[in-house]
Order: sequence, then C-alpha cells, then structure tokens
Amino acid sequence: MTLMSVIRNLSRSMSSSAIVRECKDIQIPVPWGHIAGKEWGHQDGEPWIALHGWLDNCGSFDKLLPYFPKTQRIIAIDLPGHGLSSHFQPGVTYHYLDGLQYIRRVAIHFNFEKFNLIGHSMGGGMSLMYSVTHPEHVNRLVMLDAIKPISRSIDSIVQRTRASVDDLLSIENKLNTGKSSHYTYEMALKRLLEGSHQLHGQESITEESAKILLQRGLKKVSESDADTWEFTRDLRHQATSLYSYPQEVVRHISSEIKCPHLIIKAKQGNELSENDKEVLDIYKDSNPLFEKIDVEGNHHVHLNTPQNVWPHIEDFLGKTNL
Repeated sequence: MTLMSVIRNLSRSMSSSAIVRECKDIQIPVPWGHIAGKEWGHQDGEPWIALHGWLDNCGSFDKLLPYFPKTQRIIAIDLPGHGLSSHFQPGVTYHYLDGLQYIRRVAIHFNFEKFNLIGHSMGGGMSLMYSVTHPEHVNRLVMLDAIKPISRSIDSIVQRTRASVDDLLSIENKLNTGKSSHYTYEMALKRLLEGSHQLHGQESITEESAKILLQRGLKKVSESDADTWEFTRDLRHQATSLYSYPQEVVRHISSEIKCPHLIIKAKQGNELSENDKEVLDIYKDSNPLFEKIDVEGNHHVHLNTPQNVWPHIEDFLGKTNL
C-alpha cells in the first residue's frame, strides 16, 4: 500500500468517526397538506436536498447520511404520497415532473438560494431535471443507481396514455370501497422484500434495510390491534406514468448539466440500456465536471452497504469544494 493510500484511508476513518448521528423529523407545509422528512447535520451547514426512489421513503438515506460531516446540512424528504407525507386530494394523480416543484418548495421553505441535490433512482432523475431547469440553484448533483429520467419510445405513448387514465380510475375505485389491504408486520415485510426483488432483482434490499423503510412505510390500522398494519404509500403511485420524454428529448436534457455531477452506479443494480449508455457518453462529452463510479452492490447499495458509497461522495466533495 502506498503512503498516499494510507493517508486517504486514515482520512476516511477519521471522517467516519465524526459522522452526524442525529436527525430530527420535519414537516414542510404545502397546499395539499405537508411534506414530511428528516433533517441531518448542522443548521448552518452547506444545504442538500435528498430524494428517494419510487415507493421508498426518506428512510432510504438513514444509513448513508450519518457519514456526512457536520459542515453539510441535508433535508431528506418523503415525496408526496410516500412515507409520512400527505397524499394528494382525491381525483388528482402524481407524475414524475412534480418532483421539480417539490424541490423548489423545500428550497423556498428553508431559504436555500443554492444547494446540492442527491437522489436515488427516481429521485435521481428528478434531481437531474431540476439541475437542468434551475441550474442557478444547484451547486452539485449526486445520483445513486440512476442514469437519467426514463425515456419512452414514441410508439408506446398512445398505449401508455390510455393505461395511465384507466389505471388511475381502477385504483380510485379500489380506494373508494374503503377496503384497505391489512397485514401483520411479518406479512408486510415479506411483501416489501418480494416486491423489491421482483422490480430490481434478487437481494435488491436486505431485510435490515426493508425494516428501516417500514419505519415510515407502515402505520397501525388501530391502536387496539397491535399487529395489523397498512402501507402509508398512496396506491395511485402504481398507475402507469402519464408523462415521460422520448430519448431525443432526454439527449438534449443530458447535455445541459454543467454543475459537478457524480453518478454512483451499483454493479449488481439495473442493467444499463443502450439509451443509458448513450446518455453517459453525452455527460462525458458535455460536462468536464462529470464522474461515474461503479461500486459493488445492488439497486439499494446506499442503504444496504453505505460504506461502499460514502468514500466516493467524500472524494467528490473534496474535488468540488465550494
């Protein structure tokens, strides 16, 4: 081992020994209720907003954010209809581009004029879109096992638009019956694990990580029944997405990222498509401040094994010291 390697490892060890271990619950008022979340770090620290993936919640960052030094302040939110955040009113649906207004509302609430973004999966794509549309606000962008917003072929748009309408009305009909799905804790845990493995491959999420997500992802049906639970996430999130861009638009969006940009890709995560590879080439060609790192782990690597992720974020912070 070289002297430089020893120094780097010692630095990381010292940083880890001084990690932030406490956070506080927060609520941000919005017109339809509130956005819930957790605040990590010192109130005067450099601000971040953290966005989780589809059907997860801000507990997704519970194992990673304690590594951040106290010089960083991170607001990790439950996206609306996830975790402890309010659901939209009946008759309203969610769509991907809403993520931009969530970020803007949070930034305004905390008086963040400039801030960093970190997002996992869907949250990574939302963060990228905000970095393009509001570049004057974003200092750094970190994406965890996310490459770009999902792109759709033109041929699929009509079919998906129909499915979006039909899915929403079908889910609304189920919700209107008043018959929510109830589970014991063990049944809910099993359902979460099986659903994640089906979406992202076997062992996408460990049992320990699933239990962390369930802290905000489950609520008791009644105080008198100790082991009857229901998921807090809004079923309407399972409707086919109405809005998405064709690859031609995504190519242009990808060329617009100019801030320091780090992608941490899980080696055992979702396989890269040809569209993903094309966008990665665009990042490299158009942004000298772009970096992609591959780490051992699967789709939830930041939650399952944050020690594989943090050293690269730490290096990124050092290289882009603002």
